[in-house]
Amino acid sequence: MSRMGSTGTNRDVDDSDQQIFRSMSAWVYGGSVWAFCALCAVLAVLQEPLGLALKILLVLGAVSLLTWMILVRPHLGVLRDAVVVCNVWRTHVIPYGAVRYVRTRGLVEVIASFDGGERAFRSWNAPGNRAWNPSRGEVYAATHPGAARQSTRTSTGSLQPGSALAQRTIEERMDRVADNGSGSTVTSVWNTSTLLPAGIAVLVSIAAWWL
Repeated sequence: MSRMGSTGTNRDVDDSDQQIFRSMSAWVYGGSVWAFCALCAVLAVLQEPLGLALKILLVLGAVSLLTWMILVRPHLGVLRDAVVVCNVWRTHVIPYGAVRYVRTRGLVEVIASFDGGERAFRSWNAPGNRAWNPSRGEVYAATHPGAARQSTRTSTGSLQPGSALAQRTIEERMDRVADNGSGSTVTSVWNTSTLLPAGIAVLVSIAAWWL
């Protein structure tokens, strides 16, 4: 059984050679919120009555958990056999056999075969570029849907380091598994392992103020 980040398990995914890509701004914003929550927690413990301090700590705990779930946890994962696109609500596991090509606009996007057509999968917390210009490879891919994946490769020379590395790594893995074959079915799951605890934390923190 292979472990797929913190989203659960998936027997069909080999993550023994995985790379996780996140936007650096997520750590900056998330760290800022956590630091503010820590400061508020210290002040509440030192200055407020015990009952009120406990209520404040519950709220701060819920805020910290939501910050992790929304700002930090989403990512773009490049595994040995698949690309994992993790967002707040759902996680998509995309075998390389289903990947048509990779492009970088505001974010790194994985274009995959889905339900007889194509769909762009992206994690809003994936690395990206502030500006985007279509490359010749992407224009060709958009105007020739039946083109081979090898013809849709885009140049990473003008990309920022994080997005360039993510795109290049995915394309290298696509080449590596091309000769061995790969699944072509995209799997999407709800992130219940994080949504449920976060929902409980919010409800408990709200209910505490009514007790």
